[in-house]
Amino acid sequence: MARRRVFETKVECTGITTNLGLTANRIAMVGRTVTLEKAASTSEVSICLDGALVGYLDNVIGPQVASAIERGQVFRVIITNAYQNYDEAF
Repeated sequence: MARRRVFETKVECTGITTNLGLTANRIAMVGRTVTLEKAASTSEVSICLDGALVGYLDNVIGPQVASAIERGQVFRVIITNAYQNYDEAF
């Protein structure tokens, strides 16, 4: 029987902007599934929402997830909370 491991991390997804329509709404974001994709040349892991690149895992958890993806691990990633990014200029 496979072991299930759960971890939580915070990620800043700068690619999520209002031009994505309803997906930029906080209420619409919670519960959505995103995809993790490992870069071919580096250990960087990108986060994709509906096929659009929205961010990257940080340098602490990214290499661990990339290594697990190479070993064939499967991840189910769900947005549990969303916070709006504010522009300091305003």
